Formats: sequence, structure tokens, C-alpha cells
Amino acid sequence: MTAFPWLLSGENSRAFCQAAAAKQGVLRAPGDCFDMPSHFRLGFAAISEKFPDALNRLDEVITNLPAMNMTRA
Repeated sequence: MTAFPWLLSGENSRAFCQAAAAKQGVLRAPGDCFDMPSHFRLGFAAISEKFPDALNRLDEVITNLPAMNMTRA
């Protein structure tokens, strides 16, 4: 299962995706790969016993979004 949400700011999601990977190991595909820069692809395919941990790490990324020191792509 996948989702294709977007950043409400409308900015390119690449920096957001890179920060999430660097800070929490949460991988996403930035929308500019799909010609929709403010979107990002989020996949929900995980080993069942690790899925709760993955959701917690994603929550940490979203909660700390302003503190991630993202640079615009």
C-alpha cells in the first residue's frame, strides 16, 4: 500500500525526504521523481513486527519537522 501526500507549503519535498532519511531512517520518494515536487511517495510495506516502530519513527519526523533544518532543493 502506498500514499502520495504533499507538503502544504507547496515546496519541493526532496529536502524533507532527505532529512527524514538522515534523522530517522525513514525512506520516501520525493515527488520531483514523478513531476510533482511538493508530493512524496510513502510506502507502507514492512515486516509486521517492525511496522509499529516504523510508524513511531515517521511520527518523530513529522513532529520535529520544523527542527530538521531542511534546506530547499
